[in-house]
Amino acid sequence: MAIPFSEASRHDASLLLHVVIPAYGSSQFLEFAIASVIAAVGPNTPITVIDDASITNESELITRRFAGRVDFIRNESNLGLAANFRHAFTLSRGKFTVVMGSDDQMLPGYEDSLRRAVESFPLAKVIHPKVRVIDSQGHLIKPLVDRIKSVIRGSISVDESMDNITFCRKLIVGNFMYFPATAWHTKTLKAADWDTSFKHAVDMDLLFKLANSGSSFVFTSAHTFNYRRHAESVSSILAQEDTRLREELAVHWSARDLVAIKSTKITRILVQLAPTIRIHALTIGLKQLTRNPLKGVRHIGNALSPIRPVD
Repeated sequence: MAIPFSEASRHDASLLLHVVIPAYGSSQFLEFAIASVIAAVGPNTPITVIDDASITNESELITRRFAGRVDFIRNESNLGLAANFRHAFTLSRGKFTVVMGSDDQMLPGYEDSLRRAVESFPLAKVIHPKVRVIDSQGHLIKPLVDRIKSVIRGSISVDESMDNITFCRKLIVGNFMYFPATAWHTKTLKAADWDTSFKHAVDMDLLFKLANSGSSFVFTSAHTFNYRRHAESVSSILAQEDTRLREELAVHWSARDLVAIKSTKITRILVQLAPTIRIHALTIGLKQLTRNPLKGVRHIGNALSPIRPVD
């Protein structure tokens, strides 16, 4: 079932941005996320919630509270996380698309900051805002994983472009990007080589491929997005499972022959080491030992295993 797109957005061929919010099942933050987008973008910027064939109609009921401003689409069958992300770009009518988490918060100024970045860097394919991390209560937090992301990315005091080689070298140290905060060039992502065999690491795979194709990456200095990290989030749950770890190492295996990575010996070594992925996994495995020793040992073993494709 779908709530029809508004007439204003359907016929506007010059849209800068389309915000898509994938949803599945119950989400205590979905209403808050939608409201934050409405406050952060212009009145004609389309906002779409895509329900991935949930067994309940909770996301539709929440979206209907914003009828006339937010569109709702329900997939006929469950596509899964990666395929639903790709589906978001096929639906997008904006030059750029944000595929935002249903528990995140877009802040006022996001669209204005994006517009300035596009004007300054017209060839940019990926535009990333300054992100802060919040907990389930909305309080700012700085977990170790996010402090490491910040160190890898480096300080951003002005809007700046990062060349694909530099970006690729940073990415092999660790994924310092926040997928839900990122504005992606829609046509580029529609034409991208999506490997949906990666159910949970497709974003990293896409970033490596975009970097290898010569895409430019822009980082803006304005804080316009809050990423919510909490125990019930999809990313937190998946981090506890072996599947995500194996996929992240498999992405490194797939990327090992990229031109951007083969440029220096140290980067070829780092792509094999996947250092932050392994350190994060070892930390999780050690914590699991006290609750589920078998699971913890298996997680630690996988963290120390060589990179290889997913079976």
